[in-house]
Amino acid sequence: MSAGLITFVLLVIGSLMTANHARVTLRNRSSGGASRLSTLYFTGMAAWQAWFFGSLGEPWACAGCVLLMLAHIVWLALLWRFRRASSADLNYLRILS
Repeated sequence: MSAGLITFVLLVIGSLMTANHARVTLRNRSSGGASRLSTLYFTGMAAWQAWFFGSLGEPWACAGCVLLMLAHIVWLALLWRFRRASSADLNYLRILS
């Protein structure tokens, strides 16, 4: 296996893990304390790596980076969508206590 294919497999695993985070965020309808800033950073890092591996002529690694970037974009959109839900949950808990 080439280094690009190994990188692709690792990035696909990372994409699946990020997709799981997005799934849990969607199920809970809450960001649950996840940082939008760090997710944005890793989204940008995946975009940079997609360009970098593409310029090196590593199509598999580039494709893996694109998958990871897309998974982060979906998760970031869900974190942004449910940002107020977290505040509402906290207010609800304060009322109950």
